[in-house]
Amino acid sequence: MFVLVQSQLFHQQQFLDQLNQLNLSWKHAIPSRFEGYTKTQIYSLFNHNQELANIPKTILRGEVPSSLDYRVTSPECVDVIRDMKGCHSHHAFVMANILSDNRCLNKIDKTRIQYSEQYIQNCDTSDVQCNGGTAKVVQRFMKFTGTVTDRCQPLKNAYAKCSDHCWDRDDEDNTKTKGFEDICYDEESIMVGLQSGTVHAGMFIYEDFMYYESGIYYHALGKSIGAQFFQIVGYGEENNVKYWIGKNYLGRNWGEDGFFRIVRGQNESNVEEECFLTKLE
Repeated sequence: MFVLVQSQLFHQQQFLDQLNQLNLSWKHAIPSRFEGYTKTQIYSLFNHNQELANIPKTILRGEVPSSLDYRVTSPECVDVIRDMKGCHSHHAFVMANILSDNRCLNKIDKTRIQYSEQYIQNCDTSDVQCNGGTAKVVQRFMKFTGTVTDRCQPLKNAYAKCSDHCWDRDDEDNTKTKGFEDICYDEESIMVGLQSGTVHAGMFIYEDFMYYESGIYYHALGKSIGAQFFQIVGYGEENNVKYWIGKNYLGRNWGEDGFFRIVRGQNESNVEEECFLTKLE
């Protein structure tokens, strides 16, 4: 029988002890969400193709409130956390849930409709299904192809053959976007963009982020293990530390009930390098 040895596991008590010695302002622990995960399993969750979209920046300007939290102002639209489980497909999750959240926020859909991550994962063949994707490619896929609802093609958390047909009901038309723009010119531009809906962002993932429990994250220890896409769903300030609110796709049993906060205004973990405002039909 195959038995894992402690050294094969990603989370190590020694690393946690080192974090404890740093007196960090964010809380850290070995999360139950990843209990028993090997190093290989953890690395496979993140994107190792860190290609940037390299499109011209759009500079947004305007008056904004000092804080914004769509979890509070519009929980019926944004306070939904999905779990990609063992299939690394952040590119599919971020686009399906931006569509779901932002069409709800902008009252295009009367109530929040869950759009299908599975369809994007299966049919966006320019990306690599459970092995990740790129922002520019998935945004273009959503503009020209779009996706169906989760009722039509529900989440399986595994790659399947692309199909234009619903799995157990009448077929339906795809819902598309009108395109996207990179609003990561500066902090103000992102904040202005957020007034229109949640924002598609990315960040480098370091070893210490995998010990994140709560608080305002900043990188303190460990090497980069990849990158991920997520949604920025708000911003604020706590104890004179500015932060973005991130929506992740690891289920409720991670972070701050599925969300996390990260330092704002300092390009922490490359979070302000590229981010996209999706234009809705």
